[in-house]
Amino acid sequence: MFAAVSSAQTSAAYKATCTEKYTDDPYGGMPILTKTCFYKKFKTVAKGYPDRVGRYSYNFSIYSKQPNGKYVQIKNENIFNQDKDELLSIVNAKIENDYKLFVRDPENAPCFEGFTYSPYTFEQMGITFEDNQILFQVTFGLPSLCMSLDGTIVTFGLADIQKYLKN
Repeated sequence: MFAAVSSAQTSAAYKATCTEKYTDDPYGGMPILTKTCFYKKFKTVAKGYPDRVGRYSYNFSIYSKQPNGKYVQIKNENIFNQDKDELLSIVNAKIENDYKLFVRDPENAPCFEGFTYSPYTFEQMGITFEDNQILFQVTFGLPSLCMSLDGTIVTFGLADIQKYLKN
């Protein structure tokens, strides 16, 4: 029984707390979605804006809790420690793999015509926490007609990524 409690406590230590809020679109469309997540001393905010057919595009931001309790916006890379370059290489390898899978599908060829993969920086990614995970989201820059193929999400468990996070 002690091991079960310990395991539950460990799981709770690697879990983000998130809330979602919907606000009216001033132009009368679908609501704007704001998802805010807290993990340790960090806060991520993903704000989703609908287009005229209900597809959402997101803006992302990361904040760090200051000693006075207030949150200050920081660069994405500032949630990671000195090993961030290693993590960036791992994330980019997964993004490139997804990109190649999309490109190989002959049905997708028109969408990727004229595009090539190049590695991303942390600042070019949307980074958010969700439940017990951290998500790295990118867009490839494809035309809006190809929105369903325009990007990917790389996910890691929070327990697995601790060695890269700042304390």
